Amino acid sequence: MMRHITLSLFLFVVVSLLGCSQPGANPPQPTEQSVQLLLFSAPWCPKCQPEIQQIDALVKTELKEKAERLKTTVYVVSGASLAQKPTTQVVADYRTQLNVDFDVAPDPWRFQKYHAYYPELKPEVLLPAAVILKESGEKKVFRPGNFSPEEVLGHLEDALK
Repeated sequence: MMRHITLSLFLFVVVSLLGCSQPGANPPQPTEQSVQLLLFSAPWCPKCQPEIQQIDALVKTELKEKAERLKTTVYVVSGASLAQKPTTQVVADYRTQLNVDFDVAPDPWRFQKYHAYYPELKPEVLLPAAVILKESGEKKVFRPGNFSPEEVLGHLEDALK
């Protein structure tokens, strides 16, 4: 009796596995990569706020079907002036001022994240700056202060394909 149950269970498993390997039975699903958009900004930067708000609007309208795969963080690199640290209060005030659906956080240790992507600029800071990171490890680093929201959107569309 026990042998019969074991044999039946074995046959069930084999048939189940064979059924899964037939062409078209369970086609592999393409994996969709998540993408990170890092934006570097500061309250004193006149170009930063409008560009970040334009990127937010474009993401909401042009990428709304793919938005769940995109994580955007605005890193605040300094306080009210370049010499000041981005305190918790500065970041909270700037988040309110930006009024976007992105995470807003301080760049730790005075430009640590910024200089990880722009080491050639030490100790200078050019803003705004943007970096796109794909789960695969690929990255697109935009020239700081010299890109458009539409250019960022185009690269995001490619990264989210």
